Order: sequence, then C-alpha cells, then structure tokens
Amino acid sequence: MEHGVYRLVRHPIYGGIIIGSLGFGLLTASAAAIAGAFVLLGFFRLKSGVEEVWLGERYPGYAVYRSRTRRMLPLIY
Repeated sequence: MEHGVYRLVRHPIYGGIIIGSLGFGLLTASAAAIAGAFVLLGFFRLKSGVEEVWLGERYPGYAVYRSRTRRMLPLIY
C-alpha cells in the first residue's frame, strides 16, 4: 500500500486523469475541457470518499496511511 506512487497519493490514477484532462483543456484553450476537469475532480472526490470507507474497514492501518498521504495530487490535494 505504501510503495511507489502510493507513497505520495492514495488515488494516483484519479489524479492522473484529472491532470491529463486539465492539461488537455489548457493545451486546446477549451473552457469546456477545463470545466470538465473540475467536474472530474468532484466526481473522483466523491468516489474516493466511498472507497476510503471500504478501505478503512478492510485494512486497520488505512487511517494512519490516510492521515499522512495526499488524496490525489502530490503536495496539493
């Protein structure tokens, strides 16, 4: 659970999708794509919240891991 990219963030795939969609929006100067990136952020925030409840029930050490690791974006969120 705490190896590789999981040392930095708890949900690296979600963060990567958000960064990619935001980058695409900036590259194409598309307000819709940038807005979509923020919609994805909200969606993944809700989804990861549900998943973290399950993970906390399944793995006793998850609460400690969660307290010291960012959710999706290293050093930001």
